[in-house]
Amino acid sequence: MKRLLSGIIFSTTAFSTSVLGGSGFEKFPNLYTNIRFATELAKACPTEHVLEYQSWRERNHIDDIDIVMQALLAKDKKLQNNVVKADKAMKEKVSSLDSKSCDLLGEILTSEEYQPATRYKGLMDKLLAIAPQAKALKEKEKEKEKEKEPPLDPAVIQKDIAKIETVLFDKKVVHSYGMILKEAYPILLFENGEACKDIRALVFPGGVDAHKARYPKRWTQWRKSWGDYEWLKGDKWKAFAYDEEYPPIAKGFRINNKFHYVGGSSTGDSTVATIKNFQFFSDGRFISGAQVYASTEISGASSTFNHVSPEQKGQYEIDGYLLTLRYDSGETRYRAIVLDEKDPSPIWLNGDGYVE
Repeated sequence: MKRLLSGIIFSTTAFSTSVLGGSGFEKFPNLYTNIRFATELAKACPTEHVLEYQSWRERNHIDDIDIVMQALLAKDKKLQNNVVKADKAMKEKVSSLDSKSCDLLGEILTSEEYQPATRYKGLMDKLLAIAPQAKALKEKEKEKEKEKEPPLDPAVIQKDIAKIETVLFDKKVVHSYGMILKEAYPILLFENGEACKDIRALVFPGGVDAHKARYPKRWTQWRKSWGDYEWLKGDKWKAFAYDEEYPPIAKGFRINNKFHYVGGSSTGDSTVATIKNFQFFSDGRFISGAQVYASTEISGASSTFNHVSPEQKGQYEIDGYLLTLRYDSGETRYRAIVLDEKDPSPIWLNGDGYVE
């Protein structure tokens, strides 16, 4: 088994003192390089050892550790600089391996040296113990970033909506609470033959053209073959998983129901859940709220964190694929919405499925 990047030096003083009390942190460089090296190898081999790599990530709580590392690195500038150097060195190492990368990936996924959950158990326990707080903080930061986004122009949104031929659904694989599931999601089909797998493009600053420039991989093509819609998935044309079309919603359409969306993940001993709620009334009023729950259990000791956002009220309006939320506080927000007027449950807001 090849050892790598043993010459990388990390400055650890501030981090180990403030977070881990200096105990066990001397193993952080090896832990970090092992995780990042395996990640870079997986990027170089996107079609090989896919299930083994996913199993390795779940077995070693890599998703949790990634989030914790991001939160902790944000507080240590010296460590950030060293990590940047380490990342560059690992990318160069993987690039130099060329065709040997995939064979090496298969080897390290089963090597004891590259199983951080057991090899660095003490350090892993400390990092995982603060995972709930780190996850909850990340969710709160995402909400703050959304609030910082430049104001959207409803005229631009409606102009983009007018270019839509229809909306169809396909399936995608999602990892939720340790399970691999298939989830339906909407795809925008534009009159010019383009298709977007992210309906948030409708409420992206600058419109769909700006979204396509920023996220080109979320765009593809569609066509009709013998009367059926198909879309270009990779280099092959595929039929949609569902053939029901969702036309634009009539202006002024009202909903009278309460919906919730549950998102989250679980990796062994750690769980995080995000719950978003919307209650719509037939008079055009709405109430919204959200909660984030996180917990972990390490060596018999448990840690929990929860954050509940206060309820917000306001007036809503639906027009086409656009939901406008005018809060009583004076704030206005926009969401891309898809639903069946004849049976408006579930509904999709910015691609997330909300159920009763």
